[in-house]
Amino acid sequence: ADLRSTIYSNWEIAFNVPYRVFTHGEDYDAEISGVGNIGFSTRYQLLPFMNVFFDASLPVGDKSYNEDDDWVFDVGLQYSTPFNALLNFGSQLGFNFATKGENDEAPIFLDAAVELDFEIIPEEFTAYVGTDFNLFLGTFTNHGYQFSHNGGCVYLGPYAGVTYTFEQLDMLSVDASLQFCKYINMNKIDAQEVFVIANLAL
Repeated sequence: ADLRSTIYSNWEIAFNVPYRVFTHGEDYDAEISGVGNIGFSTRYQLLPFMNVFFDASLPVGDKSYNEDDDWVFDVGLQYSTPFNALLNFGSQLGFNFATKGENDEAPIFLDAAVELDFEIIPEEFTAYVGTDFNLFLGTFTNHGYQFSHNGGCVYLGPYAGVTYTFEQLDMLSVDASLQFCKYINMNKIDAQEVFVIANLAL
């Protein structure tokens, strides 16, 4: 479920509860599904093509992709512009950080992303491609698991997907995506994954 409201001119707040249908990793079931963490976000439009944003994720979702007491925050700038009636460009640059939760150390990283949206059927069927880039700035140890590092770790996450919004039920949409995940400079191994993800959104 997703609820958005404009408080003042150029200022928006949003509340959402995501639901992930399934996540399938390369050659195995990732077993990540169910209701996600409740999210709160606020945006302020500085310029017609640029927003400043703040997001917060509350650790109340399904335990399959949630750590106990691990609150996540994201703050930064967003830039977007339409190339034409069917092609849109979006990007984001910010900092992501979390409370300690179950981790020995809380991760902090620089967060960047770019995306192209292709409106095949305007306001109904959209295809998209993009990539996420994270540079970990602090040490992070998850009980000695494979993603432990001393900072300087890089995450690359190119992805592609489609979103369909039902014309008769414009509040209901389904999303399917393919994501490639590569971790570089981990202490133990360089991890690489491929995920197929399906989401249902209201």
